[in-house]
Formats: sequence, structure tokens, C-alpha cells
Amino acid sequence: QVLKRCGSCFVLLLLCFGLTAFGELGVNNWRWKQKLIVEVEVGGKTVSGAAVTHIHWWPNTFTGGRWLGYGPAWLSKVKGEAVVVELPEKKYLFALLSYRGNEEYIENLATRMMGHETRHRVWGNQVFKSVVGSKGRAMQIWQRGNYPMLVTFKNINDPKSVMRVDPDDMDAALGCQANKKINLEHQDKEEKPWRIIGQTWRAYQLKALDDERKAIFKVKGRKERKKLWADVRRRKEALKTTSRDTSGDCYRLKRVVLEVTDEAVTKGKITELLKWLGASPEPTLGKSPNIYKPIFAATIHHGAFVRR
Repeated sequence: QVLKRCGSCFVLLLLCFGLTAFGELGVNNWRWKQKLIVEVEVGGKTVSGAAVTHIHWWPNTFTGGRWLGYGPAWLSKVKGEAVVVELPEKKYLFALLSYRGNEEYIENLATRMMGHETRHRVWGNQVFKSVVGSKGRAMQIWQRGNYPMLVTFKNINDPKSVMRVDPDDMDAALGCQANKKINLEHQDKEEKPWRIIGQTWRAYQLKALDDERKAIFKVKGRKERKKLWADVRRRKEALKTTSRDTSGDCYRLKRVVLEVTDEAVTKGKITELLKWLGASPEPTLGKSPNIYKPIFAATIHHGAFVRR
């Protein structure tokens, strides 16, 4: 009796692996290579970096609704590296493959750019076919929510020194030699209050709009409240593609572009630069003394820089 049960379990296990393999190797598999380009303006000159990744999507045959009815409808795999932009003064800017809350960033980016740019996941044979058919067409990313996570290091040899780079205020992390003579602390308090509380410019603006929306409840008159709420919604929607005026900054993010390509997958740049990168994608760049208040390094995994 025990042997029969064990045999049934073994057959079920083989069936699971068989269905998974069929999904990954069978029909409706979609593959393409895409190049992400990041351009930064420094002192009136443009510097850029690019990386090509290989993307593979296949239907989740076993748990994607056809058999057990749970799990995502599609599964993905990535090979390649993050974008690295070499800046003056031996500084480096990295555009990551993934980050906390968006673990499949690079896999989902091309499908989000098809038609009207969106931040939602867009899966299916039709959209994958559209991506493959868009080869050679450069697609500029407009929505700030679709930008890659940008980071730099105080010390390139110390993974714990990783810092987030705000695309709307790159000087906050990268510094600005031209402004050394200015009283930066006073300037931050008066003109850049988001730096004081450790937020990005966009997050600070969204928080201010949310506070404004809540305050409208105290306004008398239903028509007046509706008018004010509509204005807040309009400005919040505009923030998706609106950037801060960075004309006086030392470092300015010029644009981020995605292109489906036939170029070879990028290999070796990241591992040559970041000697401490491990073979496994799971470890984080640092550990937090308090799990409820993680340091930034504890939210970034090795797999955000390279996938093999």
C-alpha cells in the first residue's frame, strides 16, 4: 500500500516537471533581445551606457489556471546585465534589472511600451508578437514609473555603500563640484526639502498632493470639493511624465530608451567592475540591523546587476 502511494506521488511529481518543461520548451514560447540605453548630461556633454538582455516568456502550463488554477499565467527568464554609465571623476551609474516591488522589471518593460505606455503587466501572445515585430524601433520611456532603478556607490568595492539615484535630482547622490562654494544645507532646506526627509522628488510631490487631497474634505460645498479633487487628480496624472527642472544641476538624466535588437547579449562589463558579485542572484548587498526598517543595501539583490 505504501509503495503504491509512493509510486503515485512519483508519477505526480514527474507530471509536474513534465508540464513545466513542456511550457518552457513547447509552443507559445516568446524570445527576444532588447537593449536599454541610459543617457546622462554632464556639463553640457552627453554620456551614455547600454546593455542587451535576452528575454524569454512561456505559458505557466501547470499552475497558470489550466490545471491548479493559481500562479501567474506566464513565466519568464532573463540573461544579461544591468546598464552601467561611466561618469566623470570615476563615478558610475547603474540601471538595475530589478528592484523591490518590481522583481520582473526588465522582463515586463518591452510589453509595457507597446501601444499606450502603461505600468501594468501586459502578457499574452498578441503583445509578445508585437514586441518581436518592433525590432529596430527605439522607444523612449516617458513615464517615470517605468524608469529603471538607478543606483551608484560611494565606494565601488563596498556593496553596502550603494545609494539610490533620483532621476529628477541626480546631484543628491552623485554630488556637484560646481556647487561646492554654495551653502548646500541652506539650499536643500529652502529648495530641495525632499532631500532632508530622504525622498525622491517625485515621491515628495505625490505625498504633497495626497495631503492636499485629504485637506479638501474640510472645504465647504460639494461642488467646490469636486472641483478641487479634479484638479489634484489632473496634477497627479501629469506627474507620470513630468520631471523637475534640472537645468541648473550638474547631472541630468537626458533620456531612457528601449530597443528590440539582434545585438549580442552584454557579458562581462558588470562582473569586471563589481568584483564582489556572487554567482547566486539571491543575496542582498547588505543586512539590516532592523528588519522592519531595512537599509537600502538590504533591498538590492545581486541578481539586480546580472542574470546568468
